[in-house]
Amino acid sequence: MNLIILGPQGSGKGTQAKLLAAKLKIKHISTGNLLRQAAKEETPKGQLIKSLLSKGTLIPFETTLEVLEPVLKTATQGFILDGMPRDLRQAEHLEWFLGQIKQSIDRVVYITLSKKSSYTRLLKRAQTEGRADDTIEAIEKRLEIYHNQTLPVIEFFKKQGNLIEVDGEPDIDTIHQNILSKLVSTKSHSTSVHYPPSGEQKTKSVIGFLEQAVREKHGEMVDKSLLNKEISLLYTKFEDGLISTFIAKVPTSNKPELNKLINQSADPHIILDFLMGSIRNFEQKITQYLIDFKQDYIKQSQS
Repeated sequence: MNLIILGPQGSGKGTQAKLLAAKLKIKHISTGNLLRQAAKEETPKGQLIKSLLSKGTLIPFETTLEVLEPVLKTATQGFILDGMPRDLRQAEHLEWFLGQIKQSIDRVVYITLSKKSSYTRLLKRAQTEGRADDTIEAIEKRLEIYHNQTLPVIEFFKKQGNLIEVDGEPDIDTIHQNILSKLVSTKSHSTSVHYPPSGEQKTKSVIGFLEQAVREKHGEMVDKSLLNKEISLLYTKFEDGLISTFIAKVPTSNKPELNKLINQSADPHIILDFLMGSIRNFEQKITQYLIDFKQDYIKQSQS
């Protein structure tokens, strides 16, 4: 699973990113950490980054890419990206770059927080952690940049339909549980919204795809009650078959957790959620499975 986590400075997105990475067993990629590490290097680029960070100025996009893209290429088992994109240009480039390496973003977690709370938390962090980039001037500058340039990115992902919003005011554990809850909910939904890319509209649901299959079997004027009954039966069969097929493909290291989950819950959505986080390119494999499922159904109807 590939995630992006967004939110104003002080929203705790770095902390939540670490918690999610540990929970979902994916790589935490923090552009802030990558840049701060680069700033320690005694190179012209390192000194430039150090200077810009201390002023709270947005790092040039090209410089960020130099440190980020190599890391993204190695995150083959999923990642959570923390600190980027910060403007629309970055969002669009990130989408393009991930496409080039056969990756995509599954969900964008947006932690909301008031400007007052952001400012208060950042000042407290400056006192306790002593970060060089947490001066009052730098804080004010970063919050201004965020509201002017990063908020449009939220709208960008919201229009794509993969944004989930979580209140950043409660305590760390509450925020973490709220994020997980919404991820489970939206990923269960996403399991039924991916469609084969060839000749089909990607935003249609699995239900819609199965409806199409039923109409091919019984005709466009099929009785509505028969249509709904057949779709319900097909969906259950599709979901059960999907789970039984891919359980065998779960990495050995994840098998104990999977077995524990199966013993605790028979909810197929929860099991599918686990499979999605454990198997590489699982959503693409769902698409192929759905195509094969439909073809088998049509063949049976013709025999």
